[in-house]
Amino acid sequence: MAAPYAVDIVVDEEEEIHLLYQEGDISASERDTLLTLIMTPLDLNLASRDELYDLPGVSYTLADAILKAREDRGRFFRVNDLMGVDGMTEEIFRQLLTFITVTSAEDDQKVVEGQVRLGAIGRIGVPDNFEDEPSTYLRTKLRFLGHGGAGFLFAVRPLNRGVGDARFGVQCSTSSCRYGESLYSKPEGLTFDPAGFHVYWDGPRLSGIGGSYRIGYGLGLTMDNSDRRLAHGWYDNLDLSESTDSGKVSPFQGFVGAALRYKQIDLPKGFLDISVFGSAWNRNIYLYDLYYDRGEKCPPGQTCPSCPEGKIWSTKSNQCINRQKVPALVGEDAVFYEKSGVTGWPSLNCDYPTLQDIMRELMAGANITYWINRRSSVGVTGYVGNWHMNAVAKDFSPAVSSKFPFDRSTWGVWGANTRFGFGRYDFGAEVAVTDRGDVGALAMAWMRPFAHFELIPSFRYYGPGFDNPYNRGIANGDEFQGNRARDELGGKLQLRYRPLSLLRISADLDIWYHEFPGIRLDRDATDRTSPSYIGPDGSFNIPDDQKDPATDLEAKLRFDFKLTSKERLGVWGLFHDEALDRGGRHRSYSYISEETASEMVPDGNPNTDFNKRPVGWGGQKVSYAITAVTERIPRVAISGMFKHIFEDTKAMADAFDQSYYFWIRIRADLKPGPYIVARFKYYDEYITDDEAWHPAQRCGKYVDVSSYSDIKRQLGSTALPASCRGETYIDTYLQISQKLPVTMFKGSLISLRAGWTHWTDNRLKWERENFCHNCNPPRDEVTVKGHMLLKF
Repeated sequence: MAAPYAVDIVVDEEEEIHLLYQEGDISASERDTLLTLIMTPLDLNLASRDELYDLPGVSYTLADAILKAREDRGRFFRVNDLMGVDGMTEEIFRQLLTFITVTSAEDDQKVVEGQVRLGAIGRIGVPDNFEDEPSTYLRTKLRFLGHGGAGFLFAVRPLNRGVGDARFGVQCSTSSCRYGESLYSKPEGLTFDPAGFHVYWDGPRLSGIGGSYRIGYGLGLTMDNSDRRLAHGWYDNLDLSESTDSGKVSPFQGFVGAALRYKQIDLPKGFLDISVFGSAWNRNIYLYDLYYDRGEKCPPGQTCPSCPEGKIWSTKSNQCINRQKVPALVGEDAVFYEKSGVTGWPSLNCDYPTLQDIMRELMAGANITYWINRRSSVGVTGYVGNWHMNAVAKDFSPAVSSKFPFDRSTWGVWGANTRFGFGRYDFGAEVAVTDRGDVGALAMAWMRPFAHFELIPSFRYYGPGFDNPYNRGIANGDEFQGNRARDELGGKLQLRYRPLSLLRISADLDIWYHEFPGIRLDRDATDRTSPSYIGPDGSFNIPDDQKDPATDLEAKLRFDFKLTSKERLGVWGLFHDEALDRGGRHRSYSYISEETASEMVPDGNPNTDFNKRPVGWGGQKVSYAITAVTERIPRVAISGMFKHIFEDTKAMADAFDQSYYFWIRIRADLKPGPYIVARFKYYDEYITDDEAWHPAQRCGKYVDVSSYSDIKRQLGSTALPASCRGETYIDTYLQISQKLPVTMFKGSLISLRAGWTHWTDNRLKWERENFCHNCNPPRDEVTVKGHMLLKF
């Protein structure tokens, strides 16, 4: 948050932003900021200093120069006017084009001006498809009378709708049934989703919005869901993401309600800025971010063992499990299963659905900020929130892994922030306290002691109980109980330096201490589990014997060389250590829970594996990458990247596990013809054979074993081929965009993209029927995506 980007951001559509994140060039918060900007470009005639700083390539020095040029000229009339701003270069301007717009004097004279975007995306398996149905959407944004605006976002996409109260019955999957409580829902299908709407007025002094919006203040510690790096006030929200990995459209969730702001109440020195905001709406929640007591019971005629307080007996796993579990979700219509001879309700958990309108959220808050000048301010923000589950089930609540407080339905946060700056230096700080008294604190500085050099030190502290769901303060990649900025004491130093016009240096050093093991979000986006610290009474309770403190370190270093006027080269490396006080290749960069270890070890002992080595987290991850770009061919850019990753895993006893990928991309701007982008990528997750057998990862069919000796006897000691452990695939796509030669729709375009992915690995899932779909998953998937944008 609030730091220059480490690489040039030359993109034309959101999928390229996702690629930059996946390849480690930008952070998660930077990705979110860029996605917001690409869907809603920044108007140079309305942008503030901090909003300009969000743009790639723009430092605070350049932002100040842009504001001065706007003041001197009265306004910008064209985007190209930026080239006359002191400090602007062709390289920076090329990065800005996708993210900026200019409201011209001609536009100001229009009663109404705006845009309509119609798009669709779908991903199917070949030849057997059991993926989601395609999604379509229509987004309209209007601007009227200079300061007014309105818009809506409608989508037709696969959804589970109509979630009913939990009922006792027989829950069935394709292989087994069990008795217990279940939520009921219609199976996922194409559904009309009125995802967003708003009407707003944004005048020089008074502004307000009704409908869908996002909001943020200070350094983002108390209230911020804006996806801006330094937000102040409300922002209209009709943004969405089109994921080519899933083939889905996902509208951005913010608030639905109203926000009012009085921007400037003049005082003898400075002015006051006052906002009030509120929201009341039904929120969508991912199934695995919910918990309730499923109340599992034994089948008729059977007797099950008794379990300790807070646990119940599971007939499926034959053990005592936590009472609060991921909900069992079943279809509304019962089915007769010939294999088991039971009539039951089919499980819908395999769809990994997001349950629509499952949680009602109420929120109200306010901010008051005293601005001494446009760089210096003191502000106070506070809000109170409440959640209520719209379906009835015993002990139904957000899961520990969700961002919402799981142990109370009403919560609140208040905080104070300050910003001040002079010359080449800016400083900021914020302190926030939850309703339970848990504290978070953040302090940052932006220092530019000389030209082309920027240093950003920061300090942060978030208590283990600081469970503010709308905290976007700077944080590492660990997630503790649903929040990244939680259970953390750390400092970060970021450096951006261009000593020569031909060289740029970027360096980041981050060190933080935490008491509990977290789940790294960059390991597996689907891994939403976290260690649970729920007391028997459902309260937040963390016994000392469950603490596992560690100090982590992450360091990045990157060099970008401009070899010639047409060629560029980048070299960078990353080192991450999950626990500096632990060592050895037997460690795992990914957290190994006791449950995971038990599955991994046949005798169920979580302290040993097949080679009798400890199973524990606290490993390292090291990677390096090389990127190159040439624009030697006129109007064509050819770029490529190779990345090699070394990672401690549970599979390797005394060596790093390794993976790598590379891609080649060609971009051609054939004006007045189409703009074309083509890319080829090859990815190999594991390239090292596994010397220790792991039944759940083996090639071929499962073999019933009760001990490591059984595995040795049946399979021998041959190493497990790397292709049997991780995924390997080829991914390619072609995208064509064409501006429409229609005068009345100036700036309009149509864009089409087709992609193909082919998996070449030999993992077990290709050799047996899929648990959820009774068929082998396809090795080939095709993605089709397109949109038409009309501006008027």
